Amino acid sequence: MPNPVINRRTLANASNAFVYDSEVLDWITRVEGLGSSVSQPTKDAANTLMLAIKAAGLRSKIKRFGIYAGDTKAACAAPLIKDLGGTTDSYTAALTSGTWIYSETGAGGGLHSSGSDISNTAVSANDAALGLNDYHIGVYKTTKGNAGITMGAGTTGVGVLAFSFNGGGNQANYFMFSSTGDILGVADTPQTGHYVLARNGTDTAYRNGSSVGTQAAPAGARSTGQIYVHNASLDGVAWGGAATTATIACYHLGTFLTSSEVAALYTPIQAFQTALTRNV
Repeated sequence: MPNPVINRRTLANASNAFVYDSEVLDWITRVEGLGSSVSQPTKDAANTLMLAIKAAGLRSKIKRFGIYAGDTKAACAAPLIKDLGGTTDSYTAALTSGTWIYSETGAGGGLHSSGSDISNTAVSANDAALGLNDYHIGVYKTTKGNAGITMGAGTTGVGVLAFSFNGGGNQANYFMFSSTGDILGVADTPQTGHYVLARNGTDTAYRNGSSVGTQAAPAGARSTGQIYVHNASLDGVAWGGAATTATIACYHLGTFLTSSEVAALYTPIQAFQTALTRNV
């Protein structure tokens, strides 16, 4: 079967009239509306990423996708995909604040806070478009950072959705709404790369496209808070003392992904990070 990504680029280059995906054009417009710009290489990398996601049949499963790309850190507020949540992410400290540190390219590229700042996707963890057993979250880390939570939401007495990392213990922890079925203490010395947690009646944790742990038949219920990045919400506010200083290069969330779909998604995400020379 012809590769739609390769073919589209080949035909476009031959005619010198490359046509960008409409969602990528919308993202560029929103980034520019925030006062940033997008370089030609980043436009091309974002377009290749989106076309590959669509070619793999994954677009409908990704409901929000922040790619942290653009010439200035203002661009980080505009997610590439925004089916759920706000048009932009909101921040506890303005992105213009000196505590937010951003580099689009290079080793350790992405966005991080030197303080305890977080961003809010405005996606409720119990959004009707998602289900307790039809869910995934994902994040790409380019630096280890401190012990902390990179993404999630929790409600006391209900459940927690999160990735957390124990820097000193070199471990990763995966939580998806089940105090009895979480995937804890996964050995992870680098604590960088692409992390995914998916649930369809079984929780499965992934790093760089490969499974690192499962939990069959987890109990639990979805939390009611909004999903934060660079930390998690707890009972509607930032989780005290849990913010991460790790650099994040993208995040995504949506419905359940199979193991083959996680692997298929990792490939274009890694290619995108490589194009921006911030891959790990």
